[in-house]
Amino acid sequence: MQEFSLPVESGTSYDSLKSLVEQAQQGDTSILPLIRTLLDQVPELWQNSHVLAHQVEKAWTNALSGPDLMSKEIIAREIEGLRSQLLGPQPTPLEKLLVDRICICWLAVQHSELHSAKRFNDRAVVLTQSEEYRLDKVHHRFLSAIRELARVRKLLQPTTNVQVNIGAHQTNQMIA
Repeated sequence: MQEFSLPVESGTSYDSLKSLVEQAQQGDTSILPLIRTLLDQVPELWQNSHVLAHQVEKAWTNALSGPDLMSKEIIAREIEGLRSQLLGPQPTPLEKLLVDRICICWLAVQHSELHSAKRFNDRAVVLTQSEEYRLDKVHHRFLSAIRELARVRKLLQPTTNVQVNIGAHQTNQMIA
């Protein structure tokens, strides 16, 4: 998740912000106006950070690595590398959503594969039908997200119609 400093009013302490967050996490509805004000004053908290997708990524990363901090850091870097490669120089908002989906699906595939590999290490001869089904489903979702990104990018490419006349024959071609 992105890090940034909070431009809060003078006199607002870190402890009071921490208290506000803790009350919000506990479901205290009395602080909802304060939360809305904070989010209005600091739109970076919700606008460009893909907060929900990052929470899902973090949950998958924790599922994959457990308490191993080295693994967590490696997975986080792998995901950021994948994300930056897939996003490219000027991604559209739709491309950003699809790349987030691809990254999450990639983590789900890795988790499923790791779980299956551990079963084989535990001397299992074959995977259960439910394990095979889960592997197939997460892999299908991963490939589906990749296909959608490719389709969106193809649709976003400008096309040109070219008319070619060869003798008495006329052909119209679309060039992407």
